Amino acid sequence: MRLITIITILLLPLLATGETPVREDGLALDPRTERLTKLYRKFLGFEKTRAFRKFGFSIAGPYYWWVRDLNKIEAGDKDYMTRLAYTYRYYRGDSYSIAFDASQGIKPGLQRKLHEKAIISMIKDVQSAKKNK
Repeated sequence: MRLITIITILLLPLLATGETPVREDGLALDPRTERLTKLYRKFLGFEKTRAFRKFGFSIAGPYYWWVRDLNKIEAGDKDYMTRLAYTYRYYRGDSYSIAFDASQGIKPGLQRKLHEKAIISMIKDVQSAKKNK
């Protein structure tokens, strides 16, 4: 019971989605943000394929490039990742964690819903920033 209370208290700020974080135009125009959104779209395209279910992200499989590309973006500039966390609630390792769960056949949960909300928000901002550029 105590653990559930602690987890609930920790998740409340994430669930309070009534207010929209401040958007940074520079962040939406950053090529890394666009690459992150494209990587997630590609994941959605292959997550249900037979090859992905069989190999997941193993080096021998056809989707290892995805992990490598994601790591290049997330392991780079810490300031960039901090800004993503503040602006979109996107945290380092979120995409990989969700993709790894999918490769293991684990059903999507709250974490995936929150992550997808962040990605969708990023996609909209990238598209809007490109139009206004």
